[in-house]
Amino acid sequence: MLLFLLFAAGIAVSCARPRETGVRNVTFEQVQTIMDRHVADLMKVPGVVGVSIGALEDKTWTIQILVKDSEAAGNPKLPKEIEGVPVVVEVTGEIRPLGS
Repeated sequence: MLLFLLFAAGIAVSCARPRETGVRNVTFEQVQTIMDRHVADLMKVPGVVGVSIGALEDKTWTIQILVKDSEAAGNPKLPKEIEGVPVVVEVTGEIRPLGS
């Protein structure tokens, strides 16, 4: 009986814990380092025209993946998060240097 109660108590405690989302509080510098590790691979995905750092309304840092059109925005190769940092996909159109 005691073993059953301990087991049941363990289930109650584990169910009461908040669910991990993979999103963590990180500094701008940490997001920059994470982005730098992945930018080359992200730029190889068709339709990706840039990668930058942004923030959500709650001031959580994000990695922004800039794409040329809505078709590219729906590419399943684009991650929803990278190393725990949320990803925002933004349709920007083509990006060209000034003067070209």
